[in-house]
Amino acid sequence: MKKVPYANAVGSLMYAMICNQPDLGYAMSLVNRYMGKPRKLHWEVVKWIFRYVKGISEVGLLYFKHEDSDVGVTEFVDLDYVGYLDTRRSLI
Repeated sequence: MKKVPYANAVGSLMYAMICNQPDLGYAMSLVNRYMGKPRKLHWEVVKWIFRYVKGISEVGLLYFKHEDSDVGVTEFVDLDYVGYLDTRRSLI
């Protein structure tokens, strides 16, 4: 695993997540945990995420305002405080 560019790949995916793919947030929170000592399984997951991104390259978010509505952007958050059993912290 020393020759595998794990940190570079995860960094590239983080950039994609922040810029235009917010659906990668959960997957990125999982692979970021193993930045210090990744294993082959973690690398396979990162490659799977790249295949997912390649498959949805034509999909995006479109924000627009309805002319007859005064409502702005509505946000929803689903916190899961028991998803990570080691620390019981949120996965978001």
